[in-house]
Amino acid sequence: MVALMRARHAAVLFSACAIVWGAFSPVPKAHAANLVITQSTSFPPGEYFFDSLTVASSSTLTLLGNPAASSTFKGVIIHAQDLTVESGSSISANGKGYGANQGPGASSLYYAGASYGGTGASNTETSAPTYGSALEPVDLGSGGAAYGGGAMQLLVTDTFTNNGTVSANGGASASGGSILVAAGKF
Repeated sequence: MVALMRARHAAVLFSACAIVWGAFSPVPKAHAANLVITQSTSFPPGEYFFDSLTVASSSTLTLLGNPAASSTFKGVIIHAQDLTVESGSSISANGKGYGANQGPGASSLYYAGASYGGTGASNTETSAPTYGSALEPVDLGSGGAAYGGGAMQLLVTDTFTNNGTVSANGGASASGGSILVAAGKF
């Protein structure tokens, strides 16, 4: 099953296919058996591997972006057998994309919004070109008056349970980033 959803700010693709926070220091490419995040924290750009990852206790897992990275993907990739976002908790890449008036979809018009998967508000294709893929969204959002949204890939081999919020929104006149979710079950 593949379903494409376009949120107000972020392009989202859903495709079928006990460490307690505080004792775990996120290191890209590191593996943790089971991680329960109980206080708000951030992961720098890179790949992370878990047997089970749970965002709990009304906490926020912030996923950072790196527009200056030389790699093609500039956000965070989480690989997990099971991923759970509990009610009141969130995974956020809000405002973690390109800086103000930066990025491939930044507008040349001071009054217009940045583009990404679609043309920004009050914009034309020539003043802020669209970029990225609607079927495999993996790019950072472009900046407007504020930072664009970040980029995340949530690759879950078994079950993804989302009772909270997963977002990659851009700030004022910026474009949203991308959320790619592939999971065996939702």
